[in-house]
Amino acid sequence: MKKIRPVDRAYIAGFFDGDGCITGPDNKRGRPRISMGQKEPEVLHRIQEILGYGNVRSYTAPKGGDLQWRLDIAREEWMQHFVDAVLPYSIVKRKKLREAKRWFAERG
Repeated sequence: MKKIRPVDRAYIAGFFDGDGCITGPDNKRGRPRISMGQKEPEVLHRIQEILGYGNVRSYTAPKGGDLQWRLDIAREEWMQHFVDAVLPYSIVKRKKLREAKRWFAERG
């Protein structure tokens, strides 16, 4: 995996705290899921470039809403790397990131 500068890790953690989502392994997929959403794709593409992974996709918000963009981090090794990279800088989603880290550790 690509080494990420501390300033970029802090930026991504702040963005993730505000516009990101991490669901626990109790979701339909049986494993954590990480995503970040935005109305414009540029910042998501920049984060994808910094990380070196993830998929940026467009979708229409439910009930005829506006076009939205989402960066999904789906592969287990990507999720583990992401959690390790942003956990030291996260404030709002620190608890959920710790839960995901524990889940990965328990799986071995």
